[in-house]
Amino acid sequence: MLLDNIALSGEIISLAKLNASITPTATRALVGQTVNLTVGVSNTATGGTQQENLNYDITGSGITGVPANVTNQTPGAGVVNHNLGVNTATSGTKSVNVASNNAYSLSGMTSLNFDIYQAASLTTNNNPPAKASGDSLTIANANTTDGGQRAAAQVASVGLTGAPGWSVSDIIVGATITQNTTLTGTALFDATGKLNGAHRATFSAILEHDDQTIAGTAANDLGVYNWNLRHVVNGNNGNATAHLVAGQQYGHHTTRGAGGNSRATTAALIGGETGAVRNVAMTFSDHDGEVISDIVDLTGTINDVFVLQMNYDESFLLGDEADTYLAWWDGLGWVNAVMGNSSGTPAFLLGAYDNNLTVGRYGVDTDNNVVWAVLDHNSSFAVVSIVPEPGTLMLLAAGLIMMAPRRRGVRA
Repeated sequence: MLLDNIALSGEIISLAKLNASITPTATRALVGQTVNLTVGVSNTATGGTQQENLNYDITGSGITGVPANVTNQTPGAGVVNHNLGVNTATSGTKSVNVASNNAYSLSGMTSLNFDIYQAASLTTNNNPPAKASGDSLTIANANTTDGGQRAAAQVASVGLTGAPGWSVSDIIVGATITQNTTLTGTALFDATGKLNGAHRATFSAILEHDDQTIAGTAANDLGVYNWNLRHVVNGNNGNATAHLVAGQQYGHHTTRGAGGNSRATTAALIGGETGAVRNVAMTFSDHDGEVISDIVDLTGTINDVFVLQMNYDESFLLGDEADTYLAWWDGLGWVNAVMGNSSGTPAFLLGAYDNNLTVGRYGVDTDNNVVWAVLDHNSSFAVVSIVPEPGTLMLLAAGLIMMAPRRRGVRA
């Protein structure tokens, strides 16, 4: 049983009673933050003809301004405040304690711990080159460098912009990265229904300290990290799409699959650059008897300047191969594709596209059986082979008749 009073030489002495309070500005903080605390002590002894003075000590680990033992605090003198500080130069757990040297009774708060953390220190693998489908994306939080403790980080938000079909696993909102650990995600691209060629995107993650009650932390305080993603699709056939970012080179293609009336035509964008984000699509349909290839409906290039190339099968040629060209449907019939441009002058080249992106240029590469044109419009496109004029056919027929006897004579 604790005694409040004792009798001594006919007097009643009221024993000292220690009542303590500890008021901190924070109990959890990052290294370098200012943390102060006030230790209030009072002697609450009452009654008797004499009160015992209070004699107490304040001790601390990692606490600055700690006074030596304090004596002779008389009852009724009120609260004596001691303004102290916490050493936040290093991380770890710091503590303060209040103890009486002669008290028979203790009350209030007499001890308190403080957790000091090194700030989260993150490194990622978001440096070039761009990550492809199946590659890992990593965020690592360093180990403590002073033997104490480092605060954990968490993913506050994520975003994915660019080509549809991309996804990133495991780096999700709320995922945490404690000290000396790594959070790993995987970039994946679904190539279903995509044009052959490069599909690009950007994955973003905003990081912050996991415990926002730690002094010195703030929302999104660890910054934004971006990963460039790029995957090249190969081997796709049929109708397909591509989401292109601003400034991306056109370099996508697809081939109509075999079967039915398909002529297995390949349509390819082989030049030009997007002026903004573009959603390009190529859709095939059967030839209509007036063209020698499948028909491709191209959309999404808006007013960009680009080069479209399509191939043909020589067995379907109707006239001189050098007169074959890329055509577009103008609503009434098939005409040279460059005639649909908003600017430029038609200029023909016999041979492969030569990287001259002047609107209006077009040509036929008879070595590789392809036609091409520099365009700035969308439409339905196909390959046209010019049928010789009737007069030309008659002259050809006459020439063959005249040559027939000579040929027979030679063979004789």
